[in-house]
Amino acid sequence: EALDHVLSVNPEFESFVTVLQKEEHPDLVEELDLSLYPTVIIADNMDNEISRKVGSKFLTHEWWNAALYSLYRNNTEA
Repeated sequence: EALDHVLSVNPEFESFVTVLQKEEHPDLVEELDLSLYPTVIIADNMDNEISRKVGSKFLTHEWWNAALYSLYRNNTEA
């Protein structure tokens, strides 16, 4: 899987990823209006949604790398 590959090459990105199973978080599914899967939500450190991607065809190695690098860079700059 693309995400697993990106995390194996860039372990410093792992703190920016949380994978939730919809069956275990029904209240969150409702609150975030999740109806299609997979859905990736990018949020800031205050839990404000910045971006959302729905569907696996958009979740390529390149997309994961760019998105996680951006989060990493924005959170490690002094």
